[in-house]
Amino acid sequence: MEVVVKDWGVSLGYSRGALVVKKRGGAEKIPLFQVSRIWVVTSGVAISSKLVRALSRHFIDVVFLDAWGDPVARVFPPEANGTVTHRRAQYEAYITGRGVRAG
Repeated sequence: MEVVVKDWGVSLGYSRGALVVKKRGGAEKIPLFQVSRIWVVTSGVAISSKLVRALSRHFIDVVFLDAWGDPVARVFPPEANGTVTHRRAQYEAYITGRGVRAG
């Protein structure tokens, strides 16, 4: 599952093997084994360092997009985390514009 964070004021944390998404009105827990990538498509999002370490251990990357939907930063594990086919598909999606669009 790819998690898309598009609301201002969201806080992302980690607790007991799960991504914790806190926003006004409550919180949601998503087990990390279900998360393949996190997209942050707005400003005003807080991410805990504990979550960043857990994401790295689970080979989950975080992509930050600007207001026009262009990638501006990416946090990913220092080790290789996929097959050549997977990585090639990611590069092709980036080059061709296929994928998440901020709206």
